[in-house]
Amino acid sequence: MNNFLFRAWSITAIVVTSLAAAFSASALAQEKFPSKSMTIVVPYEPGGGGDVYSRLLQPFLAKELGVSVIVENIAGAGGIVGQNNAFARPADGYTMVLWSTPSNELNAITTTTPFEVEDWTALGFAAPGQTIVAVPSDRPWNNLKQLVDDLRATPRKYTVGGIGPFGTGGIAYVSMAKLLKFDARWVPFEGTNDVTTALLGGHIDVALVGGSEQRYVDLMKGGKMKILGVLSDKAAGPYATANIATAQAQLGVRIFHEVNRGHVVRSNTPADRMRLLRDAYQKAATNPEFVAQVQKRVGPYAWSDGPSMTTILHNGTKDLRSLLPALNAMAGKK
Repeated sequence: MNNFLFRAWSITAIVVTSLAAAFSASALAQEKFPSKSMTIVVPYEPGGGGDVYSRLLQPFLAKELGVSVIVENIAGAGGIVGQNNAFARPADGYTMVLWSTPSNELNAITTTTPFEVEDWTALGFAAPGQTIVAVPSDRPWNNLKQLVDDLRATPRKYTVGGIGPFGTGGIAYVSMAKLLKFDARWVPFEGTNDVTTALLGGHIDVALVGGSEQRYVDLMKGGKMKILGVLSDKAAGPYATANIATAQAQLGVRIFHEVNRGHVVRSNTPADRMRLLRDAYQKAATNPEFVAQVQKRVGPYAWSDGPSMTTILHNGTKDLRSLLPALNAMAGKK
């Protein structure tokens, strides 16, 4: 092929490719949205606080969007499997992902995900949750000081379980062990239900869990477990009603580990679709009936809009990076 023909062919190929890309973007922009069912990917097992929150939101969101909304649980690796699965799907606005802070931010700064935190944009967050320290009802501890004293006195004797290591429980464990200077045997679980089952069966000595506040208070009142403390500045929701003391009040040091639950989409979702989704999400998540259900089934309710939460997510990884070495060690990584 001579130079003239080659240049002509190259220019033609570029023009055709550009036109195809422009046509595709134009078609996406002009397509009625949404015109098919939406999916909420919950990267955890059914039954946890984030799953319950998503399923409570489901009918309200479907009403606002005018299409059906499907909740799909894809558990594994503390949320990483589900997040990766969702990220591999088109950024067309049809896939939302449950996002729980801080574990999902931590997943995004590990080497096991193809994305960064900035690759996700929040639609809104409405269900904050508090992490508790719970033990089986037959264990001897009745407060956090008694537990911590035993953990310090007998390293590696007791087991501590939770979602992780890169999930809620793992992050809480590393933070507590570092600050309080104790060493136990960490037992990772895929989801809240697994942790709770192990705790109730006496298979672990301590559980670090969050997300099902009323359920845990009910279990405590029924004599199935003890809640030794809450890892927050102040107990809220059912924990406040049940007079659960904070770790700071019992130990004299601030141990803070709260989660925020909401939903995100890919950041490169078309702007018009992003606006529509955020508007529908806010209307659904601030519906008084939904709010009442969240407070009854999940715990405290506090609305944060998409732009505000996106800023928090994108700027909130500094402290988490300091925990990575210990979390990687727990996971058997270098």
